[in-house]
Amino acid sequence: MNLRNNWWLWNYIGGKESLNQLQLGLTPNQIENYITTFKDIYDNSWYDSIPENNREIILNKWFNFNCGIYSIIRIIRLGECVHYLRDKKGFNDESIIRLRDKDQFKSVSIELEYTSCFAQAGMELEMHPQLYSGKKAEGNLIINGKSIYYEIISQNTINYEKEERNYFFEIDDCLKENFESITAKIKFKSRDMYPQTKLAKLYKILNQHRPPFNYNDKDLEIHLMESEGISLTVEGAILNRRKILENWISRVYNKYKQLPSDSGGVIIANSSSLWNPKDIELIHETSWRKTKNGHKSRISGIIFSVRQLYGVPSISGGRLSFISPIIRINRYSKFDYSKEIRKMAEVISRFPDWIKF
Repeated sequence: MNLRNNWWLWNYIGGKESLNQLQLGLTPNQIENYITTFKDIYDNSWYDSIPENNREIILNKWFNFNCGIYSIIRIIRLGECVHYLRDKKGFNDESIIRLRDKDQFKSVSIELEYTSCFAQAGMELEMHPQLYSGKKAEGNLIINGKSIYYEIISQNTINYEKEERNYFFEIDDCLKENFESITAKIKFKSRDMYPQTKLAKLYKILNQHRPPFNYNDKDLEIHLMESEGISLTVEGAILNRRKILENWISRVYNKYKQLPSDSGGVIIANSSSLWNPKDIELIHETSWRKTKNGHKSRISGIIFSVRQLYGVPSISGGRLSFISPIIRINRYSKFDYSKEIRKMAEVISRFPDWIKF
């Protein structure tokens, strides 16, 4: 490979030789092309522009350098997305500027991830087409001779994650106050209870028992063992997951405002984590009848999917996999793109096609 040896990236992924160890469905030439594209965006001058005291935090947040091959795949996939999109109508310097911006990186990388799937499938597309009053759509596809506008919205869980982290600290403080040394594993099994109710029940049980003890019911699973110091593991959602999902689905419906009123379009809703069957059940339960007239008329359908640049880590281990998109066709819409939506979902599931499952 002809990439410069002094590029900052090699210090994080182990040098060029690390690329030769990848067992991916890509040729050496493809890997070099995608890495080179990544280098064009994140060169040494970009690296030097990051404040040194925040550099490690920012880079690990973006590229997950502590995750081995997972990091390299993430980088190759981002390079692949830009490689396929940079010659498409609507891709411009603004896209690169947003990719370099720490506040926009996550959202724009997801947008490019989905749009790249369409480009790799050979679909005719335009990025950020102009609509009306200065507004732009995420993209426009020509499928079966139809012009399909689409919008992408990603679930933002930062506030929820902070709230859950605060509850974790609250539990940790409770254990430290009540026990000098303990290993505790606590699993919240109920999805729909509010955290105050869950914690009240947890504290009541902890006040009644001393380690070692095990407790298990429909809401909680607790294992406390004596050890040196306090060690805490929490599993399951402390927050009310149903409420979080309902709020997320409401945000997805409100994205209709970005679609043109005279032709409507499709919403691609990118969730931030793996679904379980109850999450999927809630998506299917959501009724179009409860939505506003604008939702009913403009949104031809919604594709719910879970992607993080290249798919998502599977529940069963370090293997990379995809979650099949869930399609919701809106029979109240003025625009019937049901066949086209299914084609879009099929393409989203297909790329990248070089990751071995």
